[in-house]
Amino acid sequence: MVYRGPSTGCKRCRERHTKCDETKPACRRCTKRGYVCPGYRDFGGVVFQDDTRRIVEKQSRRARKVSEKSVFTPLTGLRPDAYSIVIPFFFERHIMVADQTGITSRGHFNHLIAMYSNATPSSP
Repeated sequence: MVYRGPSTGCKRCRERHTKCDETKPACRRCTKRGYVCPGYRDFGGVVFQDDTRRIVEKQSRRARKVSEKSVFTPLTGLRPDAYSIVIPFFFERHIMVADQTGITSRGHFNHLIAMYSNATPSSP
């Protein structure tokens, strides 16, 4: 739904989220239910405030936080060799095949798993 501006109903109807018939000085919904109608808002007294300074300060604080977080130290540990990345990727993509239900089944190259597990680390 499109925002059509603030509600012009009486205070009680706005609090109860009911449709106000907006009759003056008191709405019929309040008088029908036996309530004293609290009246309507005065939109002539709405004061707009300039939040530009507050928004600029908020953005500068946010920028400082981002710049503090962006300083990082590169990882200096050992990187895994290519085989420890490539072999699991190959097995996942070409041997362990998942069907539409998510159950994995052996693929076309299922004999390679047994061969790989029996191979010595020095063999190519």
